[in-house]
Amino acid sequence: MAGWHSLWIGDRDTRELADEIRIEQFLNIGRAVPVTAGISIVNAWIIVVFLWGRDPGALLLAWGVATSLFHLPRIFLWWRARHRTRPVRVGDAPITALVCVNTVSGALWGVAAVLFFDMQALASQMVVSLTVAGMAAGCILTLNCLPAACLGYILAAGVPLLARVMLVDSPISWPLTALGVVYMGALIIFTRSGYLNFVASLRLRIEKNVALARAEQANRAKSEFLANMSHELRTPLNSIIGFSDLMANQAVGPVPAKYLDYARDINESGQHLLRIINEVLDLSKLEAAKMELNEDIVPVRRMLRSCVALVSERAQRARVDIRTLMPEAELRLHADELRLKQIVINLLGNAVKFTPEGGRVTLAAEIGPLGDFVLSVADNGIGIAPADIDRVMRPFEQVETTLSRRHDGTGLGLPLAVSLARLHGGAIAIDSMPGKGTTVTVRLPAGRVRRSGAADAAQ
Repeated sequence: MAGWHSLWIGDRDTRELADEIRIEQFLNIGRAVPVTAGISIVNAWIIVVFLWGRDPGALLLAWGVATSLFHLPRIFLWWRARHRTRPVRVGDAPITALVCVNTVSGALWGVAAVLFFDMQALASQMVVSLTVAGMAAGCILTLNCLPAACLGYILAAGVPLLARVMLVDSPISWPLTALGVVYMGALIIFTRSGYLNFVASLRLRIEKNVALARAEQANRAKSEFLANMSHELRTPLNSIIGFSDLMANQAVGPVPAKYLDYARDINESGQHLLRIINEVLDLSKLEAAKMELNEDIVPVRRMLRSCVALVSERAQRARVDIRTLMPEAELRLHADELRLKQIVINLLGNAVKFTPEGGRVTLAAEIGPLGDFVLSVADNGIGIAPADIDRVMRPFEQVETTLSRRHDGTGLGLPLAVSLARLHGGAIAIDSMPGKGTTVTVRLPAGRVRRSGAADAAQ
């Protein structure tokens, strides 16, 4: 019996999938018990009612009771075990038991074919034949994952029926028997096909789960490595930035003009590299679920002014005008101010970057109709094609344009803003058309909005 589960698949496949096959066979057949057992009981009593008065009543009643008593405990056992967790392993004994139980279930219908197939009554012959054949065909839907059980059911139910058909004294008995043999052969072929599909589906699912687990493990390892490298990466850069800043400001004495330009270039490059590293590390922390919010009450007007001031120099160099539509003075948010600034600065920086000279960027904030906080950054720049919107929201993705190639960047600004907004319980949406501009909208839940007019009126 140890090999019942491995019919029609090779030894190598069997060794690789044997445990999973047994578990899935046990679970699939177990889940189908209330349907298969219930249908068997209902059909059995339909036969009893239909044939009552044509066949010996005691024999009909005994068969109907026997069928019910055989299937009712199966339904009861399923009911008791319906909430059990997935087994780690299923041995050969439960699989053998399933084969035996389903073979006996088929044999009960074989007994019905022997006892109640009336040689003289066409109606009796049709009802018994169609019921037994239908039950045998139906078992393929629930038992093809365990071919031995399916074959046991089909043969136990079908062979007695074919024997009775052969004994009918009619010119069509032999043609009907031949058709029955072909029908049973077709059921066996369908059983094999269904089982091979079951094994193939199981193999694909296992391979998918393994690949997904490996990918998650690799991504988690990468994120944890980068998150833990924060000190090692930032410390030398801070030294480079600090010393080059001293040289650029001539803090310890005059510096030749050429070296002064070098110091400024070093400082600017170091600042740029530090921004990139900070974005990568922040994204890694988010992916590794290591970033925590330092929440406090944030005055929105002050925070937005600070963000605009930090981006204004870059906007002036690009000859892009930044306009602001500030919210009411008393508006506050319960949030992490540093991360909110990061969101706004990233969105403003992207808008400036992709807006041509003479363009305009508008920063607006308000309370939405549902009481949520709504912040938008709109530009009249190059825009994004609808098909590319999903791409730009993924890390390290950039849409190839003339402007994007003229600016440095890792493609992390927008994905990082999306992740930080989600960390606050909010979301980001993009509305854009090529050549017409882009509007990025940030929504934070109403539970983060605070109002206290007296406290903020002096801002």
